[in-house]
Amino acid sequence: PTSLAFWQVFAVALFSTPLALFTTNVFEVNRDVIYALIVTVIFATFIAKILQNTLQRHVKVAEASVILSLEGLFAHLFGLFMLGESLSLIQYFGALLITLAVILVSLR
Repeated sequence: PTSLAFWQVFAVALFSTPLALFTTNVFEVNRDVIYALIVTVIFATFIAKILQNTLQRHVKVAEASVILSLEGLFAHLFGLFMLGESLSLIQYFGALLITLAVILVSLR
């Protein structure tokens, strides 16, 4: 699981760094940027991938697919409660459609 998580993070860094460098007008490296990168890379990506790769084998396929399909819902809930972010009416409608689709697939 650790090797797989490393290569997943490495591939994303390898392919996204050139795009970020060419599509960003202002590129400034300071303490806040480095802190954000460390937190994002280590905790939100690397450790999360290790945990997912390790623990996913203990969950049934149907349950894992439902959990992973609801990633957008969880991201919104964390953004709502932690950052005060909200969606527009059409975005909430889209989230409702995704949630209904996940429920319908899980009932099969």
